[in-house]
Amino acid sequence: MLGDWITQDLGTGDVMDVRIATPKGLLSGILLRASPFGIITAATLRVRALPARATHLHVLFPDFASGLAAMRETQRDGVAHVVMQLSDGDETRFHRNLAAMTRAPTLTQRFASIVRGLHQPQHSPAAFSITFNGPAADVDIARKRFAARARRLGASTWDGLATPDYRSQLLDRGVTVDQLVASATWSELPALYTALRSALDQAMRHHAPCADAHGLVLTQITGARHDGADLTCTFLYPRQLNGDVAQAQAIRQAALDVLTARTIKTDAADNEIRSAIGMALDPAGILN
Repeated sequence: MLGDWITQDLGTGDVMDVRIATPKGLLSGILLRASPFGIITAATLRVRALPARATHLHVLFPDFASGLAAMRETQRDGVAHVVMQLSDGDETRFHRNLAAMTRAPTLTQRFASIVRGLHQPQHSPAAFSITFNGPAADVDIARKRFAARARRLGASTWDGLATPDYRSQLLDRGVTVDQLVASATWSELPALYTALRSALDQAMRHHAPCADAHGLVLTQITGARHDGADLTCTFLYPRQLNGDVAQAQAIRQAALDVLTARTIKTDAADNEIRSAIGMALDPAGILN
């Protein structure tokens, strides 16, 4: 189990070093996916103590692009271990409206909500949640640095939102909820975000049960690391009662086609690199 985890996490920051046995001898210091080239015989892992302090902060960025920029810059800092989550405008608006429908606010809360609305941008703000973990001094430094960056990018603080599990309620009302997760580099994320949203939107409209029906694509970025992050698309659409399975497959396939096209381009370059490494480390083809 540990060996599988090491193989999957090579190069992400938690695996610091590996020793690989190859037909050409032992190698170390190579942060590659080692399985095609040799056998991992030893590894050096990063171990973290339980944090002395954990601080949570919620902000609203004026748009998704500024939130993504803040996430990437914060990950580069590396001052204290952070956990970040960015929701695009549609997901932020969906969860805020859902929260408003599932609770009865007091008069004070209603007034505070109106005031916040007057001071927030009129176009699709993006919700950003961040947790700072580590020694108290490091957490304070990281929090202040992030707060300054957030202000520079036009963000405003807020109290955040709970995200209840709404899937069963929507399914009971004829709405299908599906989800797709993809990893991408920082440079790939904006284009992948746009392509997936566009493909899903067109597919949901094309396979809608009636002409005026359409769906929603809610997008979230998590798992920030040095080379990229994870993009999660949650898509909701009205179900075709007499063809819901075919409808779901067609809509999901539209997103998978985007990922497949991207993977083919990436794999072509990766295969050339892997082939060259394989010829150098295992010219006789001893390993599978």
